[in-house]
Amino acid sequence: MDILIASKKHIKYANIISETIESSAKARDTGIALRTPDYIVKKIENKNAIICLDGDKFVGFCYIEIWGHGKYVAHSGLIVSPKYRGLGLAKKIKRKTFIYSKKKYPKAKIFGITTGLAVMKINYSLGYRPVPFSELTNDPEFWNGCKTCKNYDVLIRTNKKMCLCTGMIHDPNKKEEDWKFSDLNKIISSNIKDLKYFDKELFNKENKTLIPKEALPYKLFEHNKIVITNGIVSVIDFKYEEIKKIDIINTEENQPTKTKKSLTYLNSAFNTNYLKLVIKKNYSLNKPVILYNFNDEKINSTNINQRLDIDLEENSKLNLINFFIDYSSNNFININHEFKVQKDSILKNYIIDNKENSNIKYFYSNIDLDQNSLVENFILSTGSKFIKNEINCNLKEKYSSAFVSGVINLNKAQQHEIKTNINHLAENTKSYQLIKSILNENSKGIYQGKIFVDKVAQKTNGYQLSKALLLNKNAEFDAKPELEIYADDVKCSHGSTSGSLDENSIFYLMSRGIKYEDAKKLLVNGFISDAIEKITDIEIKNLIKEILGIIE
Repeated sequence: MDILIASKKHIKYANIISETIESSAKARDTGIALRTPDYIVKKIENKNAIICLDGDKFVGFCYIEIWGHGKYVAHSGLIVSPKYRGLGLAKKIKRKTFIYSKKKYPKAKIFGITTGLAVMKINYSLGYRPVPFSELTNDPEFWNGCKTCKNYDVLIRTNKKMCLCTGMIHDPNKKEEDWKFSDLNKIISSNIKDLKYFDKELFNKENKTLIPKEALPYKLFEHNKIVITNGIVSVIDFKYEEIKKIDIINTEENQPTKTKKSLTYLNSAFNTNYLKLVIKKNYSLNKPVILYNFNDEKINSTNINQRLDIDLEENSKLNLINFFIDYSSNNFININHEFKVQKDSILKNYIIDNKENSNIKYFYSNIDLDQNSLVENFILSTGSKFIKNEINCNLKEKYSSAFVSGVINLNKAQQHEIKTNINHLAENTKSYQLIKSILNENSKGIYQGKIFVDKVAQKTNGYQLSKALLLNKNAEFDAKPELEIYADDVKCSHGSTSGSLDENSIFYLMSRGIKYEDAKKLLVNGFISDAIEKITDIEIKNLIKEILGIIE
């Protein structure tokens, strides 16, 4: 199959394209504006069309229309020949048209109107968002094109404010939705001067195991450990395990990523160390693994990119703790973890960032879950100047489950964000999310959480809740909870609240002889306790409580 920018040699297909559009409209009995062969010829001649061919056989087509003197671009006439449907070609043709449009008209808003769910999903994957018709072009010529649609009377009756079609738009001038509340370029430029890439000379082999004792003043339990010093894996110690049950790959060779995000691409291109662990079938680790991310004072204004892949084979189990210990300053640390959790396996993944530092961090975790597998995530986010923890869970097979809980606890001019995407892609899957934020001084907390339910994911059970406690009038909390559901037999809910401490509760505690600050602390601890109680590993739960100063 060839997907090409249409040229004059493809004019011979104009008749069959027009006929295919018309026949499709009749078969689907939906609103599709018809187009004459002459109209299609003009689009081809102007190099505003994409055609798909199988040898010399017509397969598919889409064309570009320009409106509002180049301020708007629309894609129309997306069609695939009946013989070639069901192969995903419509999505490929649309993507080719989208990329070509952005290159040819970089400042134009790209929009479309459609009644088709499949087209809506394709548009959404490309960055389109649903909008009212008032956000689309007001060019009368565009709306005149709807006259051949069977639903045109609806459009006229509503004075072109609505119809059976859904309007969708991609605005290249708007901030990327994933970074709705954060301008990373601004954050980096204002905090890091002369940002440079990692230099291996910064790695001190003589002191590769020396993490300062004062960095870990906690009662640590027996554990396996991996130490990453200044971006390089320096220690791998699985002394409590049957080493033949674990495969370890440690290399400095860069590894490609399947995750289509700009920062994961950056990580893939410049990662300083690639580590892969494979937990063999039917093996449960005897002790947790603590991954120490240690950066000493030698690192400054440096971009460090780290990559870890972990595969849990069938019926295996791993408890992993990511412990950040930063003595460095003004760095951009980009970490990418890829997990594959196979059938009947359990992953418990904990992230702890509690040491105060001036670094900027982006931590992306992608987790694929097979049948009857389970993942438990907990995030303690308190130390860095800026951090964005992003978790993407794909529940790919039935009876898989994902649990995400976390605490953001900020006391200074910090900005921390937890972003989650829980994708229910099979029937009988379950997810639970609970995020608590405590914000003081000039701090900013952000939670973006999304539950996506595919049309095949019947019997989905999804829950999502974020709560924020603002202890200072200058503190800020932003939330964006989302549900995107295409199945009809589901149980899903979401919500977000924010507020301050209840003065009546403080007064009550003080009337019982408790000092003001102690009363506040008790209420704060009570506020976050249900998130911490979601941790099922007792040793790790007690460690988190010790770090937060929660005494029972």
